[in-house]
Formats: sequence, C-alpha cells, structure tokens
Amino acid sequence: MSKLEPLVDVAKTLLTWKEYIINSFIRINDVLNKDDSPRRLSNGPIEGINSIIEKINVNGNGYTNFKRFKNS
Repeated sequence: MSKLEPLVDVAKTLLTWKEYIINSFIRINDVLNKDDSPRRLSNGPIEGINSIIEKINVNGNGYTNFKRFKNS
C-alpha cells in the first residue's frame, strides 16, 4: 500500500466501486443490432432525458404550481 495520500484515496475508490467498474465493461448481444456485434450498455439515453427535464425546470423560473408551469 502506498503512503501517498492521493493514491490511497484512488485505491479506496476503486475497491469501493470495483463491481460497478467491472460491470461497465460487460457486452451484451443486441437483437436490434444488424451486424450482431456485442455492445456495451449505456445510461446516455436516460441522461439525455434528465437533461431535457432539467432544462424545462430551469425555463420554468421557479413555478410552484404545476398547471401554471405546464401552461407557460
């Protein structure tokens, strides 16, 4: 184990998230993929939807009444 504090922090982080890091490299066979090559899963589409929702929220300028917010 290193005595350099930043490296110790990195090692702890890697050990804590090891399972999730390994799972990020798993490839799946996609039925919709025409060339039958395996692909990695991504949360990109969900992040895109969350981004759109956040933009709508910001454009709402703090409305607390949802009906009024929806109609603006």
